[in-house]
Amino acid sequence: MAPGDRVFVAGVGVFGRLHQLPDGRFRFEDLIGRLGAIPPGVRGHAFYDLVEAAGDVYVRNDATLFRIGPDGSLWRTPLPDGLGSRLFSAGGRLYGMLAGAGLCRLVDGRFEPVRGGEALADVGVAGVWPHRDGLLVASGQGFHRVDAGGVHRLGVPADALLQRHRPYSGTRLRDGSLALSADDGSLLHVSADLAHGRIYPVGRDVAFDFTTDPEGWLWVVTEAELVRLRLPAPGTVYDQRHGLERRLFDFAYFDGARWVASTGVLRARPAADGGVPVFEPLPWPRYRYEVLALLATPEGLLIGTRRGLALLAPGMRSPRWLLGPDPGIAIRLLEPSPFDPDRVLAVGGGSAMWLVRRDGAWRVQAQWRTPVGGHNGLVQLARDEA
Repeated sequence: MAPGDRVFVAGVGVFGRLHQLPDGRFRFEDLIGRLGAIPPGVRGHAFYDLVEAAGDVYVRNDATLFRIGPDGSLWRTPLPDGLGSRLFSAGGRLYGMLAGAGLCRLVDGRFEPVRGGEALADVGVAGVWPHRDGLLVASGQGFHRVDAGGVHRLGVPADALLQRHRPYSGTRLRDGSLALSADDGSLLHVSADLAHGRIYPVGRDVAFDFTTDPEGWLWVVTEAELVRLRLPAPGTVYDQRHGLERRLFDFAYFDGARWVASTGVLRARPAADGGVPVFEPLPWPRYRYEVLALLATPEGLLIGTRRGLALLAPGMRSPRWLLGPDPGIAIRLLEPSPFDPDRVLAVGGGSAMWLVRRDGAWRVQAQWRTPVGGHNGLVQLARDEA
């Protein structure tokens, strides 16, 4: 996608532009003839590295670099021997990697070495982006800054992640963070300050290209797949770094926050800088025992504990007992009925009960003993499914 909603397509024996018609369909304009890049009747030549810089669209084959201007004008130049297979656009300029010279910049139709660029000759550059008064370069060695004084190692915490998982390609996301594809097919997500990084298993193949859509999702193109994902992921791994310790039994999303059942109840408090949440135990002395089950409902958060069942209503500072406290009651599972939205099945050690919603409040309707002391799962069947 180029400025002005221009859409270009490049591939093996293919280069052209898509024009959207009034009825929503697209018409493909073949531009190979204009490029004069393939003799008539010959197919199989590959066009790749389709990038945009300062409104111009660049594409290359093995021998020639082509530029298509916003007005449709065409320019071409032979590629120097030893130029790497990937081109990078940063700050309206075009960059590439040249054998022996390292990082080079396209100037007046020629690739000229960047001062100090030879330091990047053998590090496997995966991406180049504007950075303060220069460039940010991601490679298998970590992150470098390129400015008028040359190339400098940044020495940031995320360097170790790139050194363990050599990146092949990358893109900068809207929040300034970086998405990098590793050789093993995983995706590395590095924070904008280069202080934190996470690994996401995406597939077996390395990513060749990225783009984002208007909804903020990231599209990843590999050799065999097209993957759509959101970074940072809405759900991720939380552990001791986020305040979670001991045994964890259940979780829920209620009243705009994440809640975890453990020894007591923990609620996530977002970090001051909008980063990862921190889980904090709630000061409820009567609920300091193990909490085994949580279920979020519009009427409140149902809390199953080793001493009974409680409800935290929206806006309230502490819960109230619906059943208990009684050491003989242990609610281990809270399961909504798939057939009746006003029923929840609560199951404990040797007992079960129906909770019903009446007049906007949960009440215990029925309770009975069960022959099984422990429960590892529950399946609810309709009357005719038994």
